[in-house]
Amino acid sequence: MSAIFRHILPWIVIFGLGWMSGDRYGAPGWASGLADRGFSAVETAAGGVFGDLFERVSQPVPGTEGEADDADGENGDDAASGGDNSGSAAASAGGSDAPAGGLAANRNLSINDAGLTIIKDSEGLRLEPYSAGGRSYIGYGHQIQPGESFTSITESEAEALLRDDIAFFEEGVKDLLTVRANENEFSAMVSLAYNKGLGGFSSTGVLAKLNAGDKAGAADDFRNHTGRDGPVPHLVERRERERLLFLKPA
Repeated sequence: MSAIFRHILPWIVIFGLGWMSGDRYGAPGWASGLADRGFSAVETAAGGVFGDLFERVSQPVPGTEGEADDADGENGDDAASGGDNSGSAAASAGGSDAPAGGLAANRNLSINDAGLTIIKDSEGLRLEPYSAGGRSYIGYGHQIQPGESFTSITESEAEALLRDDIAFFEEGVKDLLTVRANENEFSAMVSLAYNKGLGGFSSTGVLAKLNAGDKAGAADDFRNHTGRDGPVPHLVERRERERLLFLKPA
């Protein structure tokens, strides 16, 4: 145990710094990338040893919800997909009815057309690389990863990148849920996680309140993630669309 701890201690520190710094625009790309790799290393090396710790840090700190949201900018509502894709999905919350990998009742969930439309409309389609927040993107907010090189892509290629990115966030949201979700709730949360990153999503009241059985409170918390320094119009619109989808009967 002590050998494992010494091995992953540096990654714990890196992950902690990245987690506290916020989501997509809260830290430079290299710092967020290290944080994601640190999370992956800790999860892989420690397994269930630190499950309870991850569950505790994934809950929102009183008085801080909404402070680590996307900053206003040209692409302030774009996905954090690339950064989080460099690591593994967030560790699943513990509990006797929530084994590693999330609830079995949620395993067949996938984002529906309504959730996918919110992401596409909010991200916008860019067929050539662009920069935002010190990182490079293409398509529907796909963060270009080391080893990837694009000069331009087609719409079908952008769709394929989006599907690959979303699959990562679908699994991450499932791992964090400790209660059964319906298709609309799940799709709204995947859209939110795609925007904020899994680290950012894991600390939202949306997740914490739904897991606590407070669906109305979870829905209202979507409105707390509309900009770090105040409401940003396109984020306000996106959060309301996600909130309404979350509340829509399945």
